[in-house]
Amino acid sequence: MHLALYNSNETYKAIIHTHSFYTTLLSYNNHSHIDTPYMKLKNEKLKYIDYFPPGSKELFSAVENSLEENNDTYILEKHGIICAKDTLLSAFGTIEEIEYGAKLSFLLTEKNKTGPLT
Repeated sequence: MHLALYNSNETYKAIIHTHSFYTTLLSYNNHSHIDTPYMKLKNEKLKYIDYFPPGSKELFSAVENSLEENNDTYILEKHGIICAKDTLLSAFGTIEEIEYGAKLSFLLTEKNKTGPLT
């Protein structure tokens, strides 16, 4: 999976794949998009990849077949997130921004279901 990303763009020098809590939580909810204004500006092309078992050839194929030009970040349904950038710091920053947006989206969704968060 990592190798497919490295091979898709020569500028990618660092990849982070993580199972961050809120991003993974949202990925269970029918591809709920991280819907905050900031995230729309930063990650307009955030791509979601359907679920396949971790480590499976099907997952690797799904990632490889989903690669798009100028898209470096993918949310894996019921799994986590993978991001490719030119530096580890840049990849980490993107992952951190998405996780923050996912947390905010989740909390706002929960607020709409149950009333004001306390």
